[in-house]
Amino acid sequence: MMKLIINFLLLISLFTVTPVRASLITSDLSEDAYISYQGMDWAWASPDNVQFQGCDGPADPENYLTQVYDNADDVCSNQLMAPEFHDDWRYATASELDVLLNDIGLMAFVASNGSLIQATAYWNTGYTTVDYRNFLSGYVASSWGEIGYETFYVRDHETVVPEPPALLLSSLMMCMLAFRLRAQ
Repeated sequence: MMKLIINFLLLISLFTVTPVRASLITSDLSEDAYISYQGMDWAWASPDNVQFQGCDGPADPENYLTQVYDNADDVCSNQLMAPEFHDDWRYATASELDVLLNDIGLMAFVASNGSLIQATAYWNTGYTTVDYRNFLSGYVASSWGEIGYETFYVRDHETVVPEPPALLLSSLMMCMLAFRLRAQ
């Protein structure tokens, strides 16, 4: 009897399955989601270079640069968020995209385990991966407009400047002077 109930529930679940969208990650990018090259961070953001895929989108798409379009009558298969959806990211310039294609290349985006270093989950509501074949063909862009073009966003690489040793030395000298004055 229990087996019959389980089979019945399984059969019912097959007819009640609803499509699931990818989960858009809203936190800062993890370090394994982008590469750094000559003072810049590069994020491979999307396999298509259009803001709304599979739907008309809203009449005013500018209102949806950093918020998800959620209209039950016009469900998009993917929404690509603007780079500023995450702090400090921006569109790459044409000269920066030339650097990407001519100097950086695809191999810089291959991790040691062979997977691609990419950040689709940070800017897309539906896509979960990128298409390296478009990259190899030179189909890369940043600001929106081309289906089939890989989207890259950039930011200036943050470097941590260490405290100068002189600051430590002067602090030590101040402490020693305070102890000497106290001893008198």
